[in-house]
Amino acid sequence: MWPFAMVLASILTAFAVASYLLEVRVRDQALAERVAAVRASLQQKIAKDADLMQASLSTLMANNAVRQSLLQQDRPALLREVSGLFEALRDQHRVTHLYFNNADMVNVVRAQRAQFQSMHHARAGAWTGTGPAGHVDVAFGDAVAGGRTGDRLSGNG
Repeated sequence: MWPFAMVLASILTAFAVASYLLEVRVRDQALAERVAAVRASLQQKIAKDADLMQASLSTLMANNAVRQSLLQQDRPALLREVSGLFEALRDQHRVTHLYFNNADMVNVVRAQRAQFQSMHHARAGAWTGTGPAGHVDVAFGDAVAGGRTGDRLSGNG
């Protein structure tokens, strides 16, 4: 009887170990699939936000009135020119801020939420290579992008 109990205990132990190892493998595979899905979703979201930032910058810098207002640092005119676009971007694409900096990195206008604010202070940050018209930052939460002005690129350094 004793040998039979040992054989039965060995079979049950082997079954338990095999079940555990199979469950670990299935769990790890499911986790790897979820990580891959999250990574793909995040990359798609980042690409979508980057495309929206580029489209916003292109639209703003293609508008000669916006460009001239920024060059002349005419805050009321700049606010007037960008208010409609900012409200549409905010309502439809969750853009939270538009910053308009001159070539010396001094903030001329900041559009934020439902209010438009005009500011005149040095902007701290790692921005390099501005052109004569300055540049525009488009903020999506914490993401910020710069744009090309004149013959130089402005944006994250």
